[in-house]
Amino acid sequence: MDISAIVVHVDASRYATARLSHAVALACALPATLVGLLPQRGLAPDAALFADCESSRLAFEAATAGAPIAVDWRVGEGTPLEAMQCEGRLADLIIVSQPCAGDGHCPVDTRQFVEGTILEAGPPVLVIPLTHDAAPTQAWPYARVMVAWSGTRESARALRDALPILRRAQHVALACCIPFSRHRHTDMAPASYALTWLARRGIRACLFGLTGDAHPSLGKALLATARTARTDLLVCGAQARDETVGKLAGKLAGKLGDIPGTVLEESPIPALFAR
Repeated sequence: MDISAIVVHVDASRYATARLSHAVALACALPATLVGLLPQRGLAPDAALFADCESSRLAFEAATAGAPIAVDWRVGEGTPLEAMQCEGRLADLIIVSQPCAGDGHCPVDTRQFVEGTILEAGPPVLVIPLTHDAAPTQAWPYARVMVAWSGTRESARALRDALPILRRAQHVALACCIPFSRHRHTDMAPASYALTWLARRGIRACLFGLTGDAHPSLGKALLATARTARTDLLVCGAQARDETVGKLAGKLAGKLGDIPGTVLEESPIPALFAR
């Protein structure tokens, strides 16, 4: 299955520019229909809401002007997460920004929205770093892709969902992220299985083995390895955090486990999450 419909989150924040840049680049390269979605929660007419809606729509139109793709503009109802769930269910890809804690450029904390989209919307979710200004200018924006392999159902799903992207990449790497404590678990599919799966589909991938010796977590080790390999895009299964661990960590803990949670919060490059 290929990617034929992309939903990109559009709002009035400064980070929407990078989102739109990556969305248009992907939609043109695939090609795919691009749907701009503005979640707008307002029970009564409001001048500020109308202004945000109009500026967001104009930004979407400007970003897609002249692009050889089909486009659509939608204003979702309910909370941002509810709007994304409704409009994004049948998309092949959703594009959002990294969570921001709330500042002059991002007035609300968006972590709940981003994590909820990854865990509950359904399609794979491409997360664009807050530090990115625009997508690369080459025909395919993600030439070097690294897949985080943990042997779980989620990492297998991520591998399948990323196949259209992996087939277009010039270089594919597989990073084995199976913790030492779980190497002997019979339900953990080894990295060699993933390499074979890719090879059957005409994709040759190199293997990186990660250790947590030099880093406090496998998530940080993965980011360090991706940086060394000059990776353009990370692919990661979105395992949810263990409920017991989440309670011990308190309210500041996110919903994602160590590896996807670290990638979501700290990755300096785009990351594709699948659930």
